[in-house]
Amino acid sequence: MYFDVFKKSWWTLKKNLVLFVPDLAFAIYTLTFGFLFLRISGILNFIITNTEIANSEVLLSFLRSNIVTIIISFLIFVVVTFVIGASIVSIKYSMMKSIVLKKKFSLKSAIKECRKYVLQVIWLRILVFLVGVIVLFLLGLITQVILSGQKNAILISVWILFALIAFAFIKLLLMFRYPIMFFEGNNALNSIKDSISYFKKNAKYVFAIFLIIFSVAIIFNLIFIPLNLLIDFGSNFLIKIVGGPIKVAIVTLSSFIRSLISLVFIVWADMFLFFSYKSKR
Repeated sequence: MYFDVFKKSWWTLKKNLVLFVPDLAFAIYTLTFGFLFLRISGILNFIITNTEIANSEVLLSFLRSNIVTIIISFLIFVVVTFVIGASIVSIKYSMMKSIVLKKKFSLKSAIKECRKYVLQVIWLRILVFLVGVIVLFLLGLITQVILSGQKNAILISVWILFALIAFAFIKLLLMFRYPIMFFEGNNALNSIKDSISYFKKNAKYVFAIFLIIFSVAIIFNLIFIPLNLLIDFGSNFLIKIVGGPIKVAIVTLSSFIRSLISLVFIVWADMFLFFSYKSKR
């Protein structure tokens, strides 16, 4: 069963390249508006005109004189990106739902259908974020109580270890939250509840799906290590011989290329999750 779903998910990506469009559009948006944020906040000009960025006094002086502009620009960028990201996710998952259910679809129809999901996706992301914050806070308290009197380094190390274990467990509990939302038409809170319920009923299955995705991520990274090294070497070499705006453009371009590489894995993992949920719905 696992191999069939695995093979079907890759075959589907090959036959439906339109699935990459939403994430590609989001990558271009992030690149463009990220550049605007750097420009408006003054960070871009600071990077171009200062060769002593690593100098703490120079950096602190810049931050003190531009802190309000930087904070406002950053908050606007984060909020807009959050909303657009939810819209992009809704479009992509609407198409994936149609594919799994063997319905006709197009990018245009997915954009229309996504409207009923966007708000719930936003709420779902907010709820998951709040869960993460609460878990980190509680783990900090527990670590402080258990290891009171220990050195800060030990406290932080144990807290990080607990956090990694906790987030891995949360990942398993909520792994199918999006397929459940889009297949069942649930709201954000019910998608979380049903995802937890799904895990309780199919713990071995969820864990197996998690291991498959995790294994593919490792293999994917190993395959593209040479390419990443080549990108690093090329960008570092060019940065040393050029300056000013060209230096910023090189760093931006290398980051964009990395995003395109990771895009393949991200879209496949989503498609694999949707097929996996449908096969054991």
